[in-house]
Amino acid sequence: MKKILIIIISLTSISSDASAWGKDGHRIVCYMAEQLLSEAKQAAVNTLVSQFNVNGKTYETFAEGCLFPDYVKGRTDEDAWKRYRKDGPLHYVNFSRKTKQVKGAEVKNSTNIMFGIQKGYSYTAQRNPEGLFLLGHVFGDAHQPLHAGYADDLGGNKINQVAGLYGTTNLHAVWDYGIIEVALNGSDWQEYADALLTQIQEENLSYDEAEFADTIIQESYDIATSASVQYCEWDRKKCRKLGPTRTLDKSYQDTHQPIVEQRLKMAAVRLAGWLDKAIHWVE
Repeated sequence: MKKILIIIISLTSISSDASAWGKDGHRIVCYMAEQLLSEAKQAAVNTLVSQFNVNGKTYETFAEGCLFPDYVKGRTDEDAWKRYRKDGPLHYVNFSRKTKQVKGAEVKNSTNIMFGIQKGYSYTAQRNPEGLFLLGHVFGDAHQPLHAGYADDLGGNKINQVAGLYGTTNLHAVWDYGIIEVALNGSDWQEYADALLTQIQEENLSYDEAEFADTIIQESYDIATSASVQYCEWDRKKCRKLGPTRTLDKSYQDTHQPIVEQRLKMAAVRLAGWLDKAIHWVE
């Protein structure tokens, strides 16, 4: 894997049920991660992708395959997909509103995104293509700040009277895809990803093996609960609700687009590091 130094942003947040980053965000993370692997490990990824076939569903690229966990999440009421019903909580983690430090904190959903990362890694190491797609997807989710939040507002989904630059939407959706869509400005997601890859190389970002899932979640939680995001507001005891109404303008985009782009880059770098370890059968 190409050398990269991780710049750790010390911030805090955790989320609820939604599809983090939207389709383009997940494509961007998984595409960049694959590009950061050696040619031999890229070939191993492509082999696993070609082996995937669940109920006739196939994918041609890792970037597209990383959408599978969200694809199936919306179909678990169908008999063919019901075995995935229990996997919904793997996309997020919920904390108490009093939580400040993630490590050792009470977690509201015991099956959560941190378990999802470990499950995806273990299955990938067993050469299971479903594990590959799960690992890629939940790494993206873990870096989307509002996937580290609170159950009572569904990670911002219930903050659903948001107006302004992003149209009529909810706060979770703004972070899933609103900020990215404005940044893309109609351009192709792969061109955008290539530009971020150049920044990864220029900034010399790298994977640190000493980092664990709770480090990633702590960063996301700090971002989500920071004042500028307008998710909640800290008093002396907890991060309290602010109600469902927000008006977000260009200044919100200007403040948070660099944060979103850093999260996408860090997700890709870290995912590449985990993939490099998981694909142990290739030097």
